[in-house]
Amino acid sequence: MYGIRSLARIGFALIVAAMLLSFTAVARPVGAQDTALLFAFQGTVRNGPSSSTIISGDLSLTPNADGTLTGALDVGDASIPVTGRLAGANITVTFDLGGGVFVFGIGRADARGNFRGPFVGPASGDFGQWVARPITLASYGFSGTVERGPSTGTTLAGDLDLRIITNRFTGTLTIDENTVIPVEGRISSHEGQFRIKITFDLGDGVTIVGTGRTDAAGVFTGDFRGPQADDRGKWTATPNS
Repeated sequence: MYGIRSLARIGFALIVAAMLLSFTAVARPVGAQDTALLFAFQGTVRNGPSSSTIISGDLSLTPNADGTLTGALDVGDASIPVTGRLAGANITVTFDLGGGVFVFGIGRADARGNFRGPFVGPASGDFGQWVARPITLASYGFSGTVERGPSTGTTLAGDLDLRIITNRFTGTLTIDENTVIPVEGRISSHEGQFRIKITFDLGDGVTIVGTGRTDAAGVFTGDFRGPQADDRGKWTATPNS
């Protein structure tokens, strides 16, 4: 998958574009394999004996120099081997379920780097639709301090790890081995600058909500409110090496 510093330096939207280009540039003179790319996969059987069956998981694909693909779809504890081929923005994939059972899919990339299309299988007569959305993993050193309100002087600091799909993300802020705070939010772009809204879930209905934007180095800075109603503060998130 793409490195976290790429996200920090050139922004989320450019990462998506780079993913799309890596798939469409099939004939590049590269080595045996490029870096594996990670997608959030979901396939739904619409018609046939397996109608309404949904399979979702993380799809890892490595594009080879000859345009072929190798990888795996991880669904829970199971890992399903995947092979395929690229032709421009078009893709074919085969999922080997074992025992001579396969699912065959075709798809095409859209402007955001999402692949989607129809598939057949696993049972005879099964037909469905699938989508694979790029996942970007990013890690930051986070620090936030309450500057006014009942909690003035309180500081939260740790590693902020994000899993970004399209413009939404989930993740965690790890303060120490005993304190891990779930986070979620979204990233958007405006006039060449990237903005973020992030919510930290402290439990029992208590949240901290922050907004921020990037500088030229990909560092997020901004304001937050919480954890108490009148608390206000500043935060920063710097890309980890």
